[in-house]
Amino acid sequence: MIPQKAAPGNGLLRGEAAGKMYLLFSPRSYTIYSYRKVCISFLYFPKPGGSQPRRNFFGVREEKQSMQKESFVKRYGLLIGTGLAVGAAAVLLTALGNPANMGFCIACFLRDIAGALNFQRAGFDAEVGTGIVQYIRPEIIGLVLGSTAIAMVKKEFRPKGGSSPMTRFILAVFVMIGALVFLGCPLRMVIRIGGGDLNAVVGLVGFAIGILIGILFLKRGFSLRRAYQQSMAEGLVFPVLMLALLVLLMLGPDFIVFSAKGPGSMAAPILAALAVALVIGALPAVHGGRHP
Repeated sequence: MIPQKAAPGNGLLRGEAAGKMYLLFSPRSYTIYSYRKVCISFLYFPKPGGSQPRRNFFGVREEKQSMQKESFVKRYGLLIGTGLAVGAAAVLLTALGNPANMGFCIACFLRDIAGALNFQRAGFDAEVGTGIVQYIRPEIIGLVLGSTAIAMVKKEFRPKGGSSPMTRFILAVFVMIGALVFLGCPLRMVIRIGGGDLNAVVGLVGFAIGILIGILFLKRGFSLRRAYQQSMAEGLVFPVLMLALLVLLMLGPDFIVFSAKGPGSMAAPILAALAVALVIGALPAVHGGRHP
């Protein structure tokens, strides 16, 4: 047989795409005859003196990736490090005086702040005149101020909002109910599991089921719609509110109520709790994370 130039689409390799390789496919012997050599495997012979696209063993072209693959450490290192830092912060703050059953629980801290402002008096004791969960937690203040400060330093402070406000409010109400009543706060749940409380495992199962239900809603088109850019003044309202709470915490005026007993009466030193929370709040943005 005389070798011929294969027409496009004939054989297993295209003539032009295969470096103008002269070949002939024989259905009888299943052998590829090349102008250079006879081969029995589907190897690619590049055109001499020219750069050719990378191909795999079967001659199929592999597209070059436009972005380099990130290493595991680069992609997940900060996430893992932040989780370890939060766990260490919970242990440290508990050792310094925070309640042992929460340590570093966002939902519990928000509840305590609401109590300090007299929005709730859970476990009110007429003898001491206070509830059991009333205290302005500096950890919340530190988280907000730390994240705000690092976002401003990195010029990533871009307030957004304005979409579905009532829906978000109702969802937030049920999130707090789930967190405080049914152990749905992820931080407290994981901390209690780490401390050997198997009741928290039940909460973890419920948490996972809730996530799956949420995914079903998203797949069926549920959305809170687009959030729009807000003014700088709008974005600074919450950090300023946190500063005001810090002043009230330091001054302790009569209209602010601190629990005389119960979890609200147990707290780490203010400056220590504030410093730890400032670091935790700033961590997600240190190596490229973004804040709203």
